[in-house]
Amino acid sequence: MYGRGACDTKVSVAAMLATMERIADQGTPPQSCIWAATVDEECLFQGITRLVQDDIALPIAGAVVGEPTQLDIAVRHKGRVWLKVIVFGKEARSSRPDQGQNAIAHAAPLIQALGRYDDSLA
Repeated sequence: MYGRGACDTKVSVAAMLATMERIADQGTPPQSCIWAATVDEECLFQGITRLVQDDIALPIAGAVVGEPTQLDIAVRHKGRVWLKVIVFGKEARSSRPDQGQNAIAHAAPLIQALGRYDDSLA
């Protein structure tokens, strides 16, 4: 396959479909298999969010995620955390910066800490 995302999604979808077809041809699998091709995994995660929010009782013991790993086994996949951070400051005239408080400067240690945390997850 050729094209944007070919190694990322299209090939893995084809491989998963072929696997599901093979499992179906062999009869009843030892355990139930559910194939969920979710969408919007880069931004809002609407597909997986909908899947886990529905009132469907899914007995999921594991998952196969079709991301390229150079044949290394991955034991986790990305998630997300949305933060709303409010940083306060005090405005001041440029001729009297000593009378103000720079909100960006107050936020800088938090941004650096989040960057270090992000690095630790790699």
